[in-house]
Amino acid sequence: MRYYLIAAMGLIILASFSLPLLRSRRLNSAYGWMMCSAFLGLAVRPIYLLALPGERILQEEMFWRYIPFQEFLLGTWVIALGGLVFSISYFGATTSNQPTRRLAAIVENSGSMRLASGLVALAGFGAAIVYVQQTGGLNLSAISTKRVIVNSTAIEQGFQTFGPTLAVGRAGLIASICLYHVNKMAKRRTRVATILVGANLLLPIYASDRTAVILVILQLIVLSTYRSEHVGTRSILIGLAVALLSFQVLSTLRSTGRTGAEFEVSGPAATADSLIYNRSLFDLSKNLHVVRAVGNELDSKRGATLVAAIAGPIPRSIWASKPLVSPGPEIGRKIYRTPVAGIPPGLFAEGYWNFGLAGTVAAALLLGLATGKIDSADPRLLHPFAQVIFVFLLMPLAYNAVASSISGVFLDLLRDSVSLSLLWVLHLFLGFSKVTPQ
Repeated sequence: MRYYLIAAMGLIILASFSLPLLRSRRLNSAYGWMMCSAFLGLAVRPIYLLALPGERILQEEMFWRYIPFQEFLLGTWVIALGGLVFSISYFGATTSNQPTRRLAAIVENSGSMRLASGLVALAGFGAAIVYVQQTGGLNLSAISTKRVIVNSTAIEQGFQTFGPTLAVGRAGLIASICLYHVNKMAKRRTRVATILVGANLLLPIYASDRTAVILVILQLIVLSTYRSEHVGTRSILIGLAVALLSFQVLSTLRSTGRTGAEFEVSGPAATADSLIYNRSLFDLSKNLHVVRAVGNELDSKRGATLVAAIAGPIPRSIWASKPLVSPGPEIGRKIYRTPVAGIPPGLFAEGYWNFGLAGTVAAALLLGLATGKIDSADPRLLHPFAQVIFVFLLMPLAYNAVASSISGVFLDLLRDSVSLSLLWVLHLFLGFSKVTPQ
């Protein structure tokens, strides 16, 4: 009965976020991406766990911590109210299907943009090589395990130490995709661009950044829909299958790196287990746990997790004692008893952690307005570089917000905004340098 009730809690919350589906079922949107995360985290995961009664000990230790389900009732209604506020504000913000004026005004010089993108993509690949060297040199047995944190000290000084290197690598990945998209739109050859995309994927794969790899695959699919009026269902399904296979491979690599076991790509059942037995996406357990734990395991933050994001852009090489920006490690340590893993709360639970019910309502209202405004635009009317901006900055907003943290979303937006701005400025400089004086 316990797991039936938990699954029902997830479906109640999912229903509150599903009201916009009454108007539109377009999954290729910011709301659509969020709903994919919500559907997997709030419905598929609890129902999958319900169907496996022989795994109850593992499920309790990973998700529910043997807490009586009655203690999750408050969290259910708090997050469901957030979903209702989100849906209403989304409806109110959704207007005409036009691009934003600022994005519509961005028109690049295709030649300069190709050159700038190629140069930044090469720099990104160089950053991947530097990252490999910084983390002990190339070791095939350690691929996709470099993010593993082995002790509490490393939480503050390990993975985040390489922030500048990872930022350059991220810029290179965006640039390589920009080069690919600009060439595709101009019907030019994409062989070099394809190689650069693959080369720049080395860093997130080696750093075990599964979300980045999967999002890149989804972003490539979305950009392909802007280039053609009719993208076949088969192509989309192949892309989604590649995303799932990538998740399985990276999860297996991360697991074998921890245990020393021999790598082996398993079948569909193991892929499903990898997708279910984690706390990513719009996860039910972490949302309910955070609401339940505020005032007990978790002290009210009163805005502290929002302010922490300000310190995020400062490298630890400059500020060695910089406080930990992400709230995930505190949740992992205090709720899930994981000394090394960080569990980001998601926007709605984090709002409650900071300001109680008012925080959840405010977070839901702002996200609904932002998502509705994004989905009011038609990115197919934009020029290629503006489409890249749309896909990297705006499309993932709701998806990341419900799965990550406020500081995580802010820092991702800041990082990619800087990368895209530098790419644009370099493109302008290269364009001006080609102009000969009269």
